[in-house]
Amino acid sequence: MGKTRWVFVAALLFSSFAGAQGSAGGAPAVAAGGAPAMAAGGVPPDSGSASDSASGSAPGGGLPPVAGATAGGAPAAAPGPVAPVAAPAPAAQPAAAAYTPPEPIYEAVQPRPLAAFMAPLAAQHLMLGVARAGSQFVAVGAHGDILRSSGAGGPWTQSPSPVRELLTAVAFTDPDHGWAVGHDATILATVDGGRSWAVQHFDPKFQAPLLNLYFSDARHGFALGAFGLLLQTADGGTNWHEVAADSIRSDQLNFYALVKLGDGTLLMAGEQGLVGASRDGGETWARLPSPWNGTFFGALPVGEHGALIYGLRGRAFITDDVGAGVWRPIKTDTTASFYGATRLADGRFVLVGAAGTILIVTADGAGVTPLAGPSSQDYSAVAVDGRKLLLVGLHGIQHVVLDGAAGQAKGN
Repeated sequence: MGKTRWVFVAALLFSSFAGAQGSAGGAPAVAAGGAPAMAAGGVPPDSGSASDSASGSAPGGGLPPVAGATAGGAPAAAPGPVAPVAAPAPAAQPAAAAYTPPEPIYEAVQPRPLAAFMAPLAAQHLMLGVARAGSQFVAVGAHGDILRSSGAGGPWTQSPSPVRELLTAVAFTDPDHGWAVGHDATILATVDGGRSWAVQHFDPKFQAPLLNLYFSDARHGFALGAFGLLLQTADGGTNWHEVAADSIRSDQLNFYALVKLGDGTLLMAGEQGLVGASRDGGETWARLPSPWNGTFFGALPVGEHGALIYGLRGRAFITDDVGAGVWRPIKTDTTASFYGATRLADGRFVLVGAAGTILIVTADGAGVTPLAGPSSQDYSAVAVDGRKLLLVGLHGIQHVVLDGAAGQAKGN
């Protein structure tokens, strides 16, 4: 074969190989003579291989149509910018309903005291107050204990008590009507001589104990205590309210005693030598000159206008007129504090206090006689039953039989 023919054969073989590759890889087929065959419109004709269909070529073989091409091979005009489609407006939401809190599971309640236990040895517990109720005596003290007796020598019967708080004082206006006060601003009342008791006032939020009380009759009374706490009632204790008496309450001193003098004046005694008086039934109060700046724990009326006051470190004073402010010291010859006092039928006074101290003081305060007691315990209060003294204190209830100016000690 001539040189020209070999070149033609080689070209033909190359075209066949390239055509096979083009059918698989997308290159245009070469027609006989070395030029690529064109279909109408300039598109290479279909090679007819089955692999074209499998490889995704357009029907009839050749390359798949170019996206966007028009007939004749010219590229189609690029589309213009597409206008954004507006998002649909959100659906209107229903208005939120007003919040209604759920019903509480527990309702707020006022604190309620717990009833005292009945104790066979209650008469030996700490006792702080004692008072006469007709022919009987009533004593109060620790654990809410309330005891009754038909006489100073006992026996003593425990009454049911609605509280366990420490009770500090008790008072009666007649054989039936009485009140007791104590810690947590506790006020109890009885209408049957101390056999049963009801809570009139109980409020731990005061955080101040009531320490004493005074009733002029079955409707009008006061309860007094720590930090200037002073409550008043005009309906027998059904309602109590605080007394606005800045002249004696502004320093928040402890109030320990309130008594009524012969002329109707109410006399208050308390911490840091406090002596106050009211001449209008407790509506207004005024401070009076004091003979001492120490604490007074109690007071007793003397005559029409006078009083005896007593307190820490064996201090006691007497005057014929509290308004005049002239007090005479009583020579007690002791540094034991006095916590309680009463008056005998003959006008003499009895002072009791720390370390078993019992003193008999003459009506003018000039003479003092110590009395031997049944023990060295602290006595907090005293009452008189004929020739007997009823003593209450650290170790419960005891009594002393009086014999003239001296006494014979006897336990209960």
